[in-house]
Amino acid sequence: MKREKVTSQIEQQIVVGLVVSVEFLSQMAPILDVNLLQSKHFQIVAKWALDYFGKYEKAPQENIEGIYHAWVSGAKAEDDLIDSVHEVLENLSESFLSAPNLNIPYLLDSASKYLSNRKLEALKDVLEYHLESENLEAAEAALAEYHPISSNKDSDIDPFNCMEAWDAAYADSQASLIEWKEPDARSFFGNAFSRDALIAILAPEKRGKTWFCLEFAFRALSQRKKVALFEVGDMSTSQIMRRIGVRLSKRPSYKKDLGIIKVPRRLFRVDGKVETEMKDVSCDCTANSNSSKKAVDMFLRANGIKPKEPFFKLSVHPNSSVSMHDISAILKKWELYEGFVADVVIIDYADILAPEPGTGHFTTRDQVNSTWKALRRMSQEKHCLVIAPTQADAASYNQPLLDLKNFSEDKRKLSHVTGMLGLNQIPVEREKGIMRLNWIVLREDSFSVDKCLHVGQCLKLGRPFTCSML
Repeated sequence: MKREKVTSQIEQQIVVGLVVSVEFLSQMAPILDVNLLQSKHFQIVAKWALDYFGKYEKAPQENIEGIYHAWVSGAKAEDDLIDSVHEVLENLSESFLSAPNLNIPYLLDSASKYLSNRKLEALKDVLEYHLESENLEAAEAALAEYHPISSNKDSDIDPFNCMEAWDAAYADSQASLIEWKEPDARSFFGNAFSRDALIAILAPEKRGKTWFCLEFAFRALSQRKKVALFEVGDMSTSQIMRRIGVRLSKRPSYKKDLGIIKVPRRLFRVDGKVETEMKDVSCDCTANSNSSKKAVDMFLRANGIKPKEPFFKLSVHPNSSVSMHDISAILKKWELYEGFVADVVIIDYADILAPEPGTGHFTTRDQVNSTWKALRRMSQEKHCLVIAPTQADAASYNQPLLDLKNFSEDKRKLSHVTGMLGLNQIPVEREKGIMRLNWIVLREDSFSVDKCLHVGQCLKLGRPFTCSML
């Protein structure tokens, strides 16, 4: 039963990709044999998409409905098959709005793996038949005719002859998963928050790393990206839920904060110093269960997310109880049973993960290195953005600006990440509601450790990022 469900799910994902995404369709067209799909109704819709692409070099998208009606009017198919195809199209119409947010690179990998498995199973059946008939020549001929399925996502490509690889490298799916309305923020972050990236957030204790994790999560969610947040020991379930409630409801957690709360609305400079222009927000109630649930409903409606559609998954675990290996297994379970494939994976925080399996005899530093290698591997294998806070060293407590020397445990963290973001704040900035962000390392763009993005923040209302200025 589980196998049938998983098979149906991956075939449905393939068909959705073929109908709505020209990026997916263009890379699958050269390698897809629709007969490898087990379900007849998926075969029919897949063939429509391939034929449409062959004629127009586009994905059919909403035109698939017209193709269906033409097929029904001229088809001699049984009613059950027509009903099954109609059900596929109904699911497609529900998925169409989220089509731009498909994880195309990961779907390509999953589709290629599934189709390869199906093709090998078919070859196995043919070989067994010929061997049982003692027809060795036919068996050898079938083996000789076999060609493995490979997409341009495979590790071995020919850059001078594989033009699809160039299309994939510059495809829309490689753009930033979190977009910034603020011009200064766009300039500072650039394309750092893209797929396949591993971003670390470096700061000393209680500097606000978890708040920034939630900020990045909700900015991604508001842009209809799927987010998985793993809280792995820094906070309990009720603690992180209350923070989410504060963020969504814009109400403080504590009665002592009720009344007028000052929120930074604009940053400006006076005599070279950054100052904040505040606005007064009146709050007469703290966040609670009812206000949080109403805020969830408002957030979903504002961003076009259906209540039953999995977009945000939270998984909470005690300190040192799960490893990256375990987190990968959880993500796989969500994919198999709920169809949830994360665009953004946040792990709060990486330093308190359990060691990876088989590293029990390693030194502490080598165990930490194995964890960060696993973080990087996840970003590459799942083609997602991975964000992982990490603690700075003791010297960072009194240091106004974090730099390359402020890593903890093992400097090889700096080698594995595609970017490490520092959180900087001196006491007077804390009073003004200002945080300074700086890039400590950044792989894909030019940067200066001394160049800071000043961010206004109001943590009482769960807003670590209200405005910004370079």
